[in-house]
Amino acid sequence: MRAWSALVRPFRDRRSRDRTGLVTLSELLDREIAVDPALAAALQAAGSTVNRMPGTVHGQVVQAREVHLPPPSARSLPVPRQLPATIPDFTGRASDLAHLDALLATGDEPGPAVGPPAVVITAIDGTAGAGKTTLAVCWAHRVKHRFPDGQLYVNLRGYDAGPPATPAEVLDGFLRALDIPPERIPDDVEALFRSLLDGRRTLLLLDNANSPEQVRPLLPGSPGCLALVTSRSSLSGLAVTAGAIRVSLDLLPLADAVALLRTIIGAERVDAEPDAVVDLARICARLPLALRIAGHRATARPHTRLADVVADLADEQHRLDELSIADDEPAAVRAVFSWSYRALPADQARMFRLLGLHPGPDIGNYAAAALADVDPRRARRLLDGLVEVHLLEHAARDRYRFHDLLRAYAHERAEHDETPDDRNAATERLLGWYLHTAHAADRQHPHYRIVPDAVPSPRHPLTFANDDQGREWLETERPAIVAAVRHAADAGRHRLAWQLAAVAGCFLNHRGYRDDVGKTGQLGLAAARRIRDRFGEAWMLDLISGPGWLDETVLLRQQALAIYRELGDRRLEAATLSDLGHAYGDLRRYSEAVDCIQQALAILPQFGDQWAEGLALRNLADVHVGLGRFVEAETYCEQALAIFRRISDSTRVALALDSLGRACHGLRRFGEAVDCYRQALSIFRQTDYRGATVETLDNLAQTLCQTGDTETARDHWREALALGEEIGHPRTEEIRARLALRPRPRLRP
Repeated sequence: MRAWSALVRPFRDRRSRDRTGLVTLSELLDREIAVDPALAAALQAAGSTVNRMPGTVHGQVVQAREVHLPPPSARSLPVPRQLPATIPDFTGRASDLAHLDALLATGDEPGPAVGPPAVVITAIDGTAGAGKTTLAVCWAHRVKHRFPDGQLYVNLRGYDAGPPATPAEVLDGFLRALDIPPERIPDDVEALFRSLLDGRRTLLLLDNANSPEQVRPLLPGSPGCLALVTSRSSLSGLAVTAGAIRVSLDLLPLADAVALLRTIIGAERVDAEPDAVVDLARICARLPLALRIAGHRATARPHTRLADVVADLADEQHRLDELSIADDEPAAVRAVFSWSYRALPADQARMFRLLGLHPGPDIGNYAAAALADVDPRRARRLLDGLVEVHLLEHAARDRYRFHDLLRAYAHERAEHDETPDDRNAATERLLGWYLHTAHAADRQHPHYRIVPDAVPSPRHPLTFANDDQGREWLETERPAIVAAVRHAADAGRHRLAWQLAAVAGCFLNHRGYRDDVGKTGQLGLAAARRIRDRFGEAWMLDLISGPGWLDETVLLRQQALAIYRELGDRRLEAATLSDLGHAYGDLRRYSEAVDCIQQALAILPQFGDQWAEGLALRNLADVHVGLGRFVEAETYCEQALAIFRRISDSTRVALALDSLGRACHGLRRFGEAVDCYRQALSIFRQTDYRGATVETLDNLAQTLCQTGDTETARDHWREALALGEEIGHPRTEEIRARLALRPRPRLRP
């Protein structure tokens, strides 16, 4: 009797807690067995699940003829339904939903209430405002019928204004949801929680986690359960140690972003301004949170054109102010970004905000190292850390980028958290690094490059083993370099602005980026004039003289020539005379062309500048082709070729071969002309000299027509036309007109 009294005492103590309804002894025993292994063992030791108690006892007793103890697998616990309400206008994410659905596939056709065959742990990660919770809740509702024993939900507050939830707090809440009273919760709550879920099909939604350590104690251990975790961190450790399957959310595809705006704003307004809706989606960076805020702002202003809503968001400095909610500031874009930023270690936070000072669309780790004044290895670790928490993303190997709203937030933090001196120092390091590295990479003029002033050497310079590596770097960094020129000019760093434009100009011309040459050259010209740098002004005048109309080219080169004469720089005076002569030749002002180039050839020998002399000879050959003096043109070409081969300048060899091909064409030696053009093309393609490629393809096609090979000629014209359209080459329309004609085959005489 004494033993039985000890066993039933817990039930007697609980009578006051069970006044809300009748509780059977079987149910009470079931609950106590679930949380008290000692009680279960004592009953098991009795030897039978049926116990008889005849006779009479004194005092408070629980009397029953038979007590049947159910087996542990039949324990009865409440069925929690804790999922938050789903958003009725959920839009897009079809591929992500399909990926999640595939996680529960068992290879057969399960019934509607069959859970996964093993415990499944899924981590949905993505940047702040990407819709991780929305997706997780939506999908959890879609599959909750497969988890009939309940769904548990908790906001772990990993990235929130307050402190994160501890595993102990979460487990305490889960156990209460399973009707386990506080006084019956043991110290080892993790083991009890896993025991309660054993054999049950339960879904756990662990929202807004900040680390694997916060999540691990909350994971079920038995088959049939699903743990769905959302986080701004990638939770890589959870994937490694617990086999979690990652689902990383990107920004919405443009079509999905527009569809979401259509759902919020309404089809009529969206259909009335389709271009404005696309602009609105893009200016919101296709970030679901920003799209929802912007969409609801538009809904609140039904008489405002969507184009005006876009205009309100156009100013990057105030865009985050517009993407806020007056009565719910924690839901604003700036607020949700701030929680991620505040969770960063100090060195990562500094790197994040300094990246906001970078003017280009993406950044390499060496440039980031210069910006933050750290070594490249440390820069890569800091950048990768920002990628892990989705404050940055990989653009390519060792290249990183923000989306536009995070860029605006990073710049805002730099303005707020960095001193003006620190911001200026970081920008100077970055621009100086670009200038130094662009100079090292630009090997297009290996024999004739004027370094404007001393190029500052960064702490961690990037070097190139060959021309190909240099060209590849320049191609990759082209948008950043163009943006850096503008940034330097806007920030009043005028010398850096024109110097960077000068160093990058050769490559930009070589690759046929005529618009970029014009933009950077004009910015550099204005910057040089602002500080009255006459040398820089002349250099920029010469740079921008290429992309314009021919009359403008002559005018610009005349101005540059006047400045070099004013400065007494005879070497650059000669080089400019040569270029001016070439421009006169293009205008068929042949007498002036010959005069300018002859003046240049008279000056250059005193400097021993073979490279410039070779260029002048090649320009003189082109003028003589225009004059129809093909024999003289051939002679000048041969002289230029000899020089360029002697100094191993393959690009200039190709240019001279192209000129020689035109001389041979004029002499009706078409076979030799074709050979010259093909040799030149081979070199241009190796060096990716796109502008010259267009011209030589056109020249070759014209010569092939003379030989009767019109089909091959038309193939070359098609290639030239495609490339010319891509780079905006001035000969494009002439080539298009030639293709429109059907030239009759001509036989070689």
